Amino acid sequence: MNNPGRTIRSVADDLGVNHETLRNWINAHRALPLPNTSSGLVRAVSVSGAVARVSALA
Repeated sequence: MNNPGRTIRSVADDLGVNHETLRNWINAHRALPLPNTSSGLVRAVSVSGAVARVSALA
């Protein structure tokens, strides 16, 4: 999500999916192991990319 002020519900509405479904996807993605890094930037980019990929499927 490129806009950190957006809610999961608003992004889910844009994607045309239930907000709980999107929350589950985000939580599942966050549970994936990340490469060794001390920066949260990798996670933010990864979640953003995941949402973009889901959006492309919708």
